Amino acid sequence: MNVSPTSITRTDRWVSEYLRSGITASQKAIFATTLWLIWKARNMLIFNGKRKTQEQIVNEALLSHQLYEKWNPRTKIKRSNPRTWQPPTTGSLKINVDCSWLAEKLEGSIAGICRGEAGVCIGGFA
Repeated sequence: MNVSPTSITRTDRWVSEYLRSGITASQKAIFATTLWLIWKARNMLIFNGKRKTQEQIVNEALLSHQLYEKWNPRTKIKRSNPRTWQPPTTGSLKINVDCSWLAEKLEGSIAGICRGEAGVCIGGFA
């Protein structure tokens, strides 16, 4: 980012011009994150007496953006053939089971449903 101190007259105009200057969506996200972290650092200084350096703020903004990009990919994977439930073969039963686990609480749950060849529920458990 290039900033000319002599050309800045209003912060709102500067932010608006910067965001319309042809920068990428990723650069806009880093810019917005940096502004937010500057605000957080200001509040931390005022209310807690703790100071962050400019380098800490920029590094935190870059790290936050990297983590966001890693865990929120832009392209969603679409299955070419969405899976749909298929009934079992004639004379058979089909049991579908699902479970969930919270490691930090050492808790979990499990549920299942049994269906016949017509897809009618015969029984289930949870």
